[in-house]
Amino acid sequence: MGWTTGPWERKTQGSEEVLHGHFLTVWKKQADGKWRWVIDTGIEHPKPAVPEGDPPPVPAEKMKGPVPKVDVAAETKALLAADRELGMATGKGTPAAYLARITDDARLMRDGAFPNIGREAIRAALEKPGKAPAAMTSEPMGGDVSASGDLGYTYGNAQWKSGDQAVKVGHPARAERPAQSNSSRVRPHPDPAGGAVRIRSPDVEAVSIHCG
Repeated sequence: MGWTTGPWERKTQGSEEVLHGHFLTVWKKQADGKWRWVIDTGIEHPKPAVPEGDPPPVPAEKMKGPVPKVDVAAETKALLAADRELGMATGKGTPAAYLARITDDARLMRDGAFPNIGREAIRAALEKPGKAPAAMTSEPMGGDVSASGDLGYTYGNAQWKSGDQAVKVGHPARAERPAQSNSSRVRPHPDPAGGAVRIRSPDVEAVSIHCG
């Protein structure tokens, strides 16, 4: 299992307008050896002031010895439990719940804004006066963990409360890294305006990419 993320551009049909944003895709290798995506989502944001260029390579954690095999069913159950716990914690305050669980190299993607990369950038985005996300609760509907136990994802429903009104939307997915690695790379954060994707790890360390 793996994930990819980066910028996208799209020209609207019958117009010269070019839209911009970032995508997030979770991939899983099939029995025939081919990679197929299981989650594909993203956000839209204004045109960057300067081209982003090629992203720097993401360093991979090196593991010695054979790739560990895990009880996928048990790890998936643990991941869903962690996701469910996060979904309850965000109901008491989304910024605090996220900041207690993200890794230092986390990413936060929210519709209408450029991705925030790193703990402090995410803190600034979540705690920005007048821009803090609404209280949110979520419930996972399913998910999966890789055979090696080093990456997993969840998907489900999320509900935000704005004043006395509740807005229910879906969040496509969250991907995370397990306990062997103490860093989760990418995780989307949902918003009342749209869906979200999250990428986290079974050790409850999480990175967030919000896709609205």
